[in-house]
Amino acid sequence: GQYRIDAEITSGGMGVVYRATSLLEPDRPVALKVIREELAADERQRQRFINEGRIIDALDHPGIVKVLDRG
Repeated sequence: GQYRIDAEITSGGMGVVYRATSLLEPDRPVALKVIREELAADERQRQRFINEGRIIDALDHPGIVKVLDRG
């Protein structure tokens, strides 16, 4: 893809968060959240993961990261 994974930051019930670098903007570090493989096969869990991203999109606060991309 368009990101290079540098290290795992944390993991939780839905997915794993990585520190990554944008290959399009190499000076921009990003956090990359990936749904757990075992949940990706379940349509309901995939929808839940997508909805989480939409909720975060609606928030605007300096302490909350912005969603830059989805895929």
